[in-house]
Amino acid sequence: MSQTLETPPMYEEDLPWYTKLGRTLIRTGPYFKGRRRLEKLLARLVVPRNDREIIFRAADGFLVRSGILRRGGIADGVFWRGTMEPATTRFLRTWLQTGDVFYDVGANYGYFSLLAALSLKDDGSVVAFEPHPVALEALLANIDINDFTQAIVRPEALGATYGEATLTQPIHVSTGASTLCPVDDDRAHQRFRVKVRSLDEVIQELPLPPTTIKIDVEGSEAAVIKGAKRALSWAEPPLLVMEVNEVATHRGDTTVDVWLADLVEHGYHFLKLNDAAWPPKRWQPESQEKQLRSWFSSWFNVVAYHPDIHTQRLRQIADLS
Repeated sequence: MSQTLETPPMYEEDLPWYTKLGRTLIRTGPYFKGRRRLEKLLARLVVPRNDREIIFRAADGFLVRSGILRRGGIADGVFWRGTMEPATTRFLRTWLQTGDVFYDVGANYGYFSLLAALSLKDDGSVVAFEPHPVALEALLANIDINDFTQAIVRPEALGATYGEATLTQPIHVSTGASTLCPVDDDRAHQRFRVKVRSLDEVIQELPLPPTTIKIDVEGSEAAVIKGAKRALSWAEPPLLVMEVNEVATHRGDTTVDVWLADLVEHGYHFLKLNDAAWPPKRWQPESQEKQLRSWFSSWFNVVAYHPDIHTQRLRQIADLS
């Protein structure tokens, strides 16, 4: 990010014509098998021939300051495709409403924090947690260029208890893959000592109890849930959007089943968010384990909701049958 202070960014209206044309083709072309590979090839052919960052507008309307596209910046996927994790984006855009408080745990450069801030405007609040110093700088820059004054940034990780931990960014991947789970020395790109707080502690400090929490912490989900016992026991507990990634979770010497079972004990039910299908569908309790085992080879997001609190609102956007 230090280079961004020396070289001013390029705005999308100043992009060369071939980049604009290539991006239009990527954003509007029909879906077919192998499309993603073709997108990557086209992007390499039409990428701007300079080392400047890009400020562009995502499909949902907020501004994003991308990395240097020729180097695979952390937001380059959104630059080319206009969005990120389409089903999760669509769900949150539809779900969030006036007065909500959105917590983004593992915010990275801030895509979902920006989406929530734009959706809620001045009638709600966003609290974004990001301990990685490079991602944190990008998050602050993105909030600033959008003038989202309702967004609060916390430069810390969430876990089971108060303390410190080592955040590791695995080699050859973006800051979005940084993790508190152990990583072998030969697979580590960078390591940082970061502060860790529990969700319950943070909520006690802020006069902003969350109504919706997104958790994407690369395998540390069980620890975040463990540190949120009070919040999950409220009379009106928050709705959760969480990443299921069994490979990442195993690095933390646990399994997805651990935090799923914890949520079940708190009365939560689940929806699966699927980029290839809409609306999201409910997991039947008797088939959850079977479904999870068949999906462990990949990652996806789930919505954890409390039937007594969230059903009426969810019926407008999800299949709860």
